[in-house]
Amino acid sequence: MAKEAKRARDAGASVMHCHFRSQEPGMGRLPSWDPEVAKAICDAIRAAVPDVIINMTTGVVGPDISGRRAASSA
Repeated sequence: MAKEAKRARDAGASVMHCHFRSQEPGMGRLPSWDPEVAKAICDAIRAAVPDVIINMTTGVVGPDISGRRAASSA
């Protein structure tokens, strides 16, 4: 994601909208609200392009928002 964020920044983007995905093999189609995943991705983007705004997705399926809440405070 950091590599693509840099490509987007080089093309003129100033905001990166991120959808965090499950990191387990074969599960990348599923969302992740794991705070460690969110932190790792945001840290990598910040290292590659420190001057962009990172907009983290807030979508969730179902009424349980606890995972999303934990990831957004990472």
